[in-house]
Amino acid sequence: MKSGHTELYAGRQQTGNRTYFFDVKKGPAGQVRLEITESKRKEDGFERHCVMVFEEDVSGFVGELMKAVSAIGEVDEGGQRPPVPPRIAEIRAKHPRAYEKWSEKENDWLRRELDAGIAVAEIAKLHKRQPSAVKSRIRHLETQ
Repeated sequence: MKSGHTELYAGRQQTGNRTYFFDVKKGPAGQVRLEITESKRKEDGFERHCVMVFEEDVSGFVGELMKAVSAIGEVDEGGQRPPVPPRIAEIRAKHPRAYEKWSEKENDWLRRELDAGIAVAEIAKLHKRQPSAVKSRIRHLETQ
């Protein structure tokens, strides 16, 4: 790590020949950033790619990431999405992930956000869900 940088969090996810590193660092001037690094094993060593997201951009970044993640696996064999009832479509105009199933990764994110002291209203924005859905999910996780 560069001189003057403080590591606030380090995590990793290994999948086959790829490893993803999630690091939160604080620079010498106090700027906080998330670094996501993909490391892929190659015949001659490793190939690495890194994305840095600065603190002021994290909320928007996570929101778009959640939309992208929710799009995975939501299409049929023909590449079409199933029709959404009008009432749900109206609610999703404001909360794009309303009434979607919560994934284990999203549950983990929710737990970390709660541990970090993030307010329910902000968590709802990050997850693109209704605040009532976040509160309901918190109650569900507390009973597990």
